[in-house]
Amino acid sequence: MRVLCLETSADRCSVALFEDDRMIGYRYTDEERAHSRKLTLFIEDIFKELGLAPRVLDAVAYSKGPGSYTGLRVGLSNAKGLAFALDIPMIGISTSRIFYEGVRKDHDADLYVTLQDARRMEAYVSAFSREGKELSSDIPTILDEDWKAELLEKGNKIVLTGTGAEKVAGMFESVKNVLVIPAQPDAKNMGALAAASFEKKEFENILLAEPKYVKSPNITQPRRKTP
Repeated sequence: MRVLCLETSADRCSVALFEDDRMIGYRYTDEERAHSRKLTLFIEDIFKELGLAPRVLDAVAYSKGPGSYTGLRVGLSNAKGLAFALDIPMIGISTSRIFYEGVRKDHDADLYVTLQDARRMEAYVSAFSREGKELSSDIPTILDEDWKAELLEKGNKIVLTGTGAEKVAGMFESVKNVLVIPAQPDAKNMGALAAASFEKKEFENILLAEPKYVKSPNITQPRRKTP
């Protein structure tokens, strides 16, 4: 089974091609606002490097958010285009689950908390148990002392990760049972998740699928140039 995974929900833009549980192709950039320029090039580069054609794909997976409004739209539109053109299933994976998958193998904890940056001292917060059960999903949260106190009551050993984790690193410097791992969501952590969804036939509707924004996009009018 071959699945192409697209991750565009944050600053990093990444593409990974999996064959069963093995990643056989990978491209990424941390350049900001580069998703629309880089994503299709990465896809083309991977197939060219491996000497494969897109028709070998069994499914395409994308990060469905929350995250950057523009980034999510770019990822979803490319996933829809591939799924429609190749007549293959489309799989949506939450950004918080991708964060969790990125730390669970290397860090043992009672509680895994993912923080997706939502500007200022806010984040979309999700929590997962040691076994991977989702305990809460993408809750807009102010990262203050009240939140810290509530969090410390929930587990003996806690891992915090995600694009919002850096905001709270100083808050937990002296807390020995909390490990803070700032991270970008990455397509290389989507393979197992996509395979599990494929096996369960958990597919998105190509026509109706929309990103998970949580909050409405912040759309502003361009400033008028001074005459």
